[in-house]
Amino acid sequence: MSTHIRCPLSLPSFCILVILSLACWATPTLSAQFTLQVSADPPRVAYDQTQVNRTTIRVFVRDTQGRPAADLTQVFFRTTLGTLPQQANTQGGQVSIQLENFQQGPGTAMVTIQAGDAQQITQIEFYGPGGPTLATAQKRLCFHIRSKQVYYSTQQKVFDVPADGEFIASGFSVKAGALQFSLSQQLLIAQRNVVVTVGKRTILAESFRYDISAHKGVFLVMDEQMQMHYQTVDELQFKLVDVPDGERLTYKDSFARMQTTPTRYWIISKEAVIYPGQQLHFYRPRFYLNGSNFCFMRMPYHVIFLNEPSDNMFFSGTISLTSDGGIDADFPIYYAANDIHIGSIHLRRVTPGSALYRGTTGFQVGIEEEFHMGMTGDGSLYLDDLTRGTRSITWDENQAFGRVHTSFGASYTRYDDESPYTTSSYLNVSRPFGQFNTSLSTNWSMYEGTNTGLAEISLNPPLIKLGRTRLGLSVNPYVGWQIQQSAATDTTPVASTTNLYQGLRNSLIFPSYPFLKGAFAPSVNDEVAHTQTGAFTNYFDAGLRYQHMIGKFNASLGYTFDLQNSTHDTVSQAPTQSLSFDLFGNRPNWQFYSNSSYNLNTKASYSSANLRYFLPWNQGKDHRRKWYVEYSGSASLLAQTPLIADHLITMGRSMGTYSMLVHYSPSGNSAVTGIGTGTGVHWSVELVRTTW
Repeated sequence: MSTHIRCPLSLPSFCILVILSLACWATPTLSAQFTLQVSADPPRVAYDQTQVNRTTIRVFVRDTQGRPAADLTQVFFRTTLGTLPQQANTQGGQVSIQLENFQQGPGTAMVTIQAGDAQQITQIEFYGPGGPTLATAQKRLCFHIRSKQVYYSTQQKVFDVPADGEFIASGFSVKAGALQFSLSQQLLIAQRNVVVTVGKRTILAESFRYDISAHKGVFLVMDEQMQMHYQTVDELQFKLVDVPDGERLTYKDSFARMQTTPTRYWIISKEAVIYPGQQLHFYRPRFYLNGSNFCFMRMPYHVIFLNEPSDNMFFSGTISLTSDGGIDADFPIYYAANDIHIGSIHLRRVTPGSALYRGTTGFQVGIEEEFHMGMTGDGSLYLDDLTRGTRSITWDENQAFGRVHTSFGASYTRYDDESPYTTSSYLNVSRPFGQFNTSLSTNWSMYEGTNTGLAEISLNPPLIKLGRTRLGLSVNPYVGWQIQQSAATDTTPVASTTNLYQGLRNSLIFPSYPFLKGAFAPSVNDEVAHTQTGAFTNYFDAGLRYQHMIGKFNASLGYTFDLQNSTHDTVSQAPTQSLSFDLFGNRPNWQFYSNSSYNLNTKASYSSANLRYFLPWNQGKDHRRKWYVEYSGSASLLAQTPLIADHLITMGRSMGTYSMLVHYSPSGNSAVTGIGTGTGVHWSVELVRTTW
């Protein structure tokens, strides 16, 4: 299943009807059922913008008899924050992946894990220096640009209106003989016969320059004696204040001339709607290439998603060609795009190596519907794989009502043609009370007559400062209820089990301690859980990490101590201790990252490294290097087992929107499209077009 798009509160009855229709349309078949046990180490990470903030997610997959799932069982992952692999295969019923958050900042990552019919959502918190953050509702910014011809440069991310344009924002509008708006700088420049309207008030000017992100601007106005005056303005009341004489030259030089000549990639439309940091909507767009006035394509609507890597290209569609997998493609065609609704049909060709692969290959069709619900909500309806027996439907929704945040979802999905359908839903509600934040999380699923459900309420008090020690204590109490009801069979009646549990999560927040031009970063976390059977379980972990710059590399050496014990354990468990070492470097012409860990208990070790170097020849006009060579390797060693090592060497060449890749794996075990996992294939050739 691909990325979900959102749907509105007004569609519940429609969604239920569609779900029931699909239920009648599809005929379930028998398949293995899985249960998931998910843990994160650590579940809370102190965010540091200079580090690769990382946590390890471990998943144990079992069948209905409690046995480990078969080797190479596919487990799929997706997250709302950070990056992680989309797919991994089990070994001994287990799989481990890493969630990394290097530049996205503090926040909560909602990680969805799916294996066959089973799905589970776990939360990973990246907290800032002040401890866990509280959710706040923020209104969605929206700007309209209208004219006979609105130019947009996908390369420079600049809107340009050379003649008679209008810019409309919340609270004010601007009409002018020429307009220019920089998407990256949030800077609006208007020239020639400028008319600014604020409510019932009108301001006339020769030029107007306004920084939307800073809520400040400056007018160039003419008085009755035709003398020029510069006056500053703020968004709240648009009060005019004269600019001091010493600053007038600076403001005079800041008014740039309009650039009406196409630079490289251009979209021309009659109207564009801008949602900063989210989306761009174009109405009746025309597409131009390479500074030419020749229009090669027209469309009724078009959408560019600004939070995707392809936001500097015309389309977010993808094409890849591999030597053994064939062509893999995904093209969105937009049939609607306005202030409240985006609709698109996705035409796909799926191969076994595709992220969209769910047991079937070939041509597929999907429909995505997105809705904006007011200024603080959105929702999505996703119809998956309509041409196949795996067709399914998913409904997701997010809405803020003042300080109350809600998210709701329902799905009717199947993993492959051999699996029955799974019906599931979830509801999350959170609200801050002063400095406290409360949240309610529920989920329910039904598979072949077996129902599972969970409801949990948790409280997040503010960080407790411990005197003058610069230490803080984060406390998170929670209470929950679980139920599982198995379907009746010919020999057994309906079986139902419940569990009422309570717990307390605690984290000791430390500042970093400078030492020898580096810094120590301690961490201590503890969680105590109690179930209705009377069992008490304690999860304790502590760590110490030392960070230091080694030349152009950021190095980190860490030690962690984990302990888990329960009053119902017959044998006490020994604590787990491990050492880790990270090395990270990033420069314009090379990137390097490595991670090593050693378990002091099992004597098991694991190391991985990735190096990409951009070769100095064949540079483009922008002096960017087009060729690169990349090495990826990993090695793991368990007690009394031989060393397992895998290496992958890649040569790549960028050709505009295309990339040609040649992969070589000495062992044939690297998880790369065209090489696979454990296939013994050593070579793979790949032609990729990331955008169109």
